[in-house]
Amino acid sequence: IVMEIRGTGFMRALKLSDAVSNNDVVAKFMAAGVDTRPAGDNTIRILPPLNISRALIEEGVEKLDQVLTKLRTDN
Repeated sequence: IVMEIRGTGFMRALKLSDAVSNNDVVAKFMAAGVDTRPAGDNTIRILPPLNISRALIEEGVEKLDQVLTKLRTDN
C-alpha cells in the first residue's frame, strides 16, 4: 500500500500504490482518529503538532498501522 515515505522531522508524506485512493485512505485514517490530508497524486500528508506528546505519537502510529494493515488485507 505505501510505496514511499517522504519528508523530514514531523512533516511526512506517504506515497500510496495505485490500488487505493488517497481520499479513501484519508477517510479511513480520520475515522480511526488520525488527522491526515490528501497531498497530490495518491499521496497523504501527516503533520502532527510540534508539541505532541510521546503517548499520542505512539497511539497515532498504532492506528496508522492498523488502518494500513486492514487496507493491505482488503486489497
